[in-house]
Amino acid sequence: MPNQTTTSRLVMLVFSLGATLPLAQSAAAVSVDFENFTTSGVSVDAISTPGVQFSGAGWITSQITSPKFTTVFNRVIAAFPDGGAPLTMQFAVPQRNVRFGLGSGISGEDVTVAVTGFLGGNQVSSQSFTTSLALGCSIPPCGEEALIQLAGPVDRIVLVRTAGTVGPFIDNLQGSDVAQAIPTMTSWGRAVLIALLAMGSIVYLRTRRLAP
Repeated sequence: MPNQTTTSRLVMLVFSLGATLPLAQSAAAVSVDFENFTTSGVSVDAISTPGVQFSGAGWITSQITSPKFTTVFNRVIAAFPDGGAPLTMQFAVPQRNVRFGLGSGISGEDVTVAVTGFLGGNQVSSQSFTTSLALGCSIPPCGEEALIQLAGPVDRIVLVRTAGTVGPFIDNLQGSDVAQAIPTMTSWGRAVLIALLAMGSIVYLRTRRLAP
């Protein structure tokens, strides 16, 4: 017949096992507006941004002064002097709902880019976007821009100009973190599970004690 000491030990074992269960961890959602990079002309290969690494010979930090944009503002990264240079964005963790502003370097001149998304080395999406006059701008010169959106998940994006003669620039990169693939639980879920296991252990021991 189990005694009180045996019951206590079993309950402590249940709590110990519950404490080792993994907690859900939130990956970092990306948010970059380039406002910290106050020096123009710096290669994107040399800048550091949380959660994403930019790379691309010919892409540099820059600044726009026109207020006639809605998706880009002030500090940006731009393709210069080679407007056709590709840009790669490598995320530390996969991202969903990725979006950023695309602008054309010259008002009235459209730029078309191909945006390709990858996950684990495999291509998962490919879309084309073309700039147009900024929404609500009626007095020239108006900004040429587009809002880039990818549902994801992606861990790498490659952008390259496919039409137009001027260099594109981008700003305000945003993303949402992707849930981890391994089963995890919140701290509340773990506490409830531990309590249920402990109660089940006590009921089991009491049932054995009462058995003839």
